[in-house]
Amino acid sequence: MKEDHYEKLKHVVEKHNIKKRHERILSKHPAVIKMLEKVPKKSNSKFTQQWMIEELIEILDTLKGGFEELSIDPYDFIELTNLVETEMLTRIKAKTILKKFIPKSFPVQKYLERK
Repeated sequence: MKEDHYEKLKHVVEKHNIKKRHERILSKHPAVIKMLEKVPKKSNSKFTQQWMIEELIEILDTLKGGFEELSIDPYDFIELTNLVETEMLTRIKAKTILKKFIPKSFPVQKYLERK
């Protein structure tokens, strides 16, 4: 692992108090580490972390690469997870929207208003 990658991982783990098992998962996904770096500490709930680390990585793994091309705005991702957390959106619908975030995210509320 490159020193820069390790330092970014360490910073993100400390900033968001990430569990060891999630740290191991993150260590293999620099694009997600980069995204987590941009997430403000105050707005990052454990639920958002879980979705970012588990759900997003699961979707990215099924797409076989393209991680470096990823352009997901952390605020779009937080908006999505907040809608799930407040039960305004089901997990299934949120996963469908998350897949549409790739390669570039969008404001979820605007997307839902158009539907």
